[in-house]
Amino acid sequence: MKGSDKTRNWTNRRKFLQAAGAAGLAGFAGCSDRVSASDDGGLSYWTLFSGGDGAVMESMVNSINESTDLNVNRQRVPPDEYYNRLYTALAAGEVPDVAILHSERLQEYKDYVVPMTDRIDTSIYTDAIMDKVLLDGELLGVPIDAHPYGLWWNKDVFEEAGLDPEAPPDTPEKLQNVCQTITENTDYIGGQIHGDSILAAMFHMFVRSMGSPLLTEDNEPGFDNEDGVAVARYLDEIINERGWVPQDGTAGWEAWNNGEAGFIIDGTWHLSVVRDTDFDFGVTAPAVMPDAEKHMTNTSSHTLIIPYDESRSDARREKAIKFIRELTQNYAIQWGTGAGHLPASKAALESDELRNSDAWSQSVQTFYEMSQNDQFAYEPRTDSNTEYLEEIWQRIQSVRLNDVTPETGVKQAANGVRGVFD
Repeated sequence: MKGSDKTRNWTNRRKFLQAAGAAGLAGFAGCSDRVSASDDGGLSYWTLFSGGDGAVMESMVNSINESTDLNVNRQRVPPDEYYNRLYTALAAGEVPDVAILHSERLQEYKDYVVPMTDRIDTSIYTDAIMDKVLLDGELLGVPIDAHPYGLWWNKDVFEEAGLDPEAPPDTPEKLQNVCQTITENTDYIGGQIHGDSILAAMFHMFVRSMGSPLLTEDNEPGFDNEDGVAVARYLDEIINERGWVPQDGTAGWEAWNNGEAGFIIDGTWHLSVVRDTDFDFGVTAPAVMPDAEKHMTNTSSHTLIIPYDESRSDARREKAIKFIRELTQNYAIQWGTGAGHLPASKAALESDELRNSDAWSQSVQTFYEMSQNDQFAYEPRTDSNTEYLEEIWQRIQSVRLNDVTPETGVKQAANGVRGVFD
């Protein structure tokens, strides 16, 4: 039967054993409980959600447990540990029944998850999102959302600086004027662009805005050109030359949360953050790069997968599929109104409940309009996403820290990416 755990092609187990590492396996072996099932036979479900969307997911799972016989045991793994733990669990054969997987990682995990192509009606989900999660026609992960980045602005800071708080900085020229005015008229910073690993997402959206791909179809660096250099130069300009954005990403994050920054580029999930602040806010598409061909935003989707487990029964697998349907279909509206993500379900996206909600007017409508304008840029899927993205963000971070020139940083990033795929 297609989709059975027992029919999966477990061809690259060595890769996972190597990726997990002996230390990781030893640590996992020290756990006394098997994670693929809770003690009473319920389903185990791994997530990486924290903060506001973590609380929403917890509430959704609790509601499912109250209304069904699925008895789901939700286990939250810290985001910075999540994929290492998942690799280790797969290598050890101690996997959860259901797990969250970002859409750009589906290629990496394709041999280690159970396809649901014949068990889930894909027409229920929006075409724009479903097209990004299907892999060679197979449904390996069922999407619950799209979570693009937006440009959030602090209306209170705008007003204090003498700017119109209701006027979104929705062009590069407007954003530059905002940064200049805020830094001249207040003691605040212009804004925050995340650094370190998230810098790869920023670099991706800006390169795509300039018209170049992050990777070509042959996994060659598509940014090793004037577009990539233009992005690195602009980051260098606004951070190191003009001082509108701090070198230290942590300092920028703290300034934003303290109401001392004009803007931040962050994802849909940020709604749960700004709801708890003391300042008024808005969100618009991140139109940052001067001379952009078309302003794009880095986007991903949370998908739900069934990790391969040879010992899992057919009945247990069907329960896992039922749980996935519940989350991605029956609770998609709650995911939108509570966590601020753009639901993948057509019914949820078009529902009056979502469109009449505070979340819709605060942010979700903006992200929906970005999807309608074809501004979503999903990161390329490869067998080595973690490795190639690390090569990019580390080199561009060096530009941010003023350790290398923009030209050198881009060239080093391109050479690093080539090394990953050679």
